[in-house]
Amino acid sequence: KAVRSKMVEVRPQAKSASGSTKKHTDDLLAKEEQYKLLNAELEAKTADLVRQAEQLMREQSEVLSKPFSTLLLTDVEDEEESR
Repeated sequence: KAVRSKMVEVRPQAKSASGSTKKHTDDLLAKEEQYKLLNAELEAKTADLVRQAEQLMREQSEVLSKPFSTLLLTDVEDEEESR
């Protein structure tokens, strides 16, 4: 008799568990959609940062490829213009 009463108690819990399983699944799907959106935003920001870094490296490479004497003359001319 004790076993039967436990089975009766378990069955309603199993039914409510299936209802909560549906809710849990819905919650997980909603979170997944939210994470997908956040991931897309993060990927876009990352792509922009990579683009900016590449641009800075190109500009730095251009500056470093100029002869040192040219850079010095340019700096002196800039200083004179600012006075």
